Amino acid sequence: MKTSNFVRWGRAKWPGAISIARKPFPWFSGPSYLDLAPPPLLLARAKAGRVTWGQYIDQYLAAVLGWLDPAEVAADLQRLAGDAEPILLCWCGKGKPCHRRIVAAWLGEALGMEVPEL
Repeated sequence: MKTSNFVRWGRAKWPGAISIARKPFPWFSGPSYLDLAPPPLLLARAKAGRVTWGQYIDQYLAAVLGWLDPAEVAADLQRLAGDAEPILLCWCGKGKPCHRRIVAAWLGEALGMEVPEL
């Protein structure tokens, strides 16, 4: 499993790409896994600069990942990716603070795997 963003996917069109964004790019035709998307209110607060990155992480963990089983999520993502490796996509640029990297760390820690950024 890996992570990236819609812009990089648009250049490479990797098989196995899955959106974990609330709304994917309009031209992205792959599957979405909305259980990992940030809640709208948290997303709005982050965009408005009303939460720090540390607060965002804590709130995302509590509101989203705290309710999910990492093994079930990984299995769901693999089913969506089919025979390909799952690549989790959202909007944020490479190296920017982003929920996909929170998901990567959560899955990595829980399942003993590395989830690198492409």
